[in-house]
Amino acid sequence: MAELHDDTPPNGADRPRSVEVEETEGLLARRIRRRSERMNADRSDVGNTADTVRMYLKEIGRVDLLTVDDERRLAQAIDEGNRAAVMLDAEHDGAIIDPVDHRRMMRTVTAGQRA
Repeated sequence: MAELHDDTPPNGADRPRSVEVEETEGLLARRIRRRSERMNADRSDVGNTADTVRMYLKEIGRVDLLTVDDERRLAQAIDEGNRAAVMLDAEHDGAIIDPVDHRRMMRTVTAGQRA
């Protein structure tokens, strides 16, 4: 049986070593450049985010979220709801409350919770 001898060098083995080094260095340089570009893009996004947040805070500072009357009305509803809840708790401790008053107090508690 005759043996076949292949004298061709493996892939890339016939190229000079300096070509491989240059290709590797070029690849590394491209990777470093891409990474640097990504990092710079991330930094610019952070700057834009800070500007956007600053702009948002200025905008909401110009708008009254609650008027004084709205704040008083909500505080009063919360306070009335808390007092109604205390009275309903007293019912559990044996106090007798009229069913109509019980429903009214439940609505008051609910309104206070919504406020």
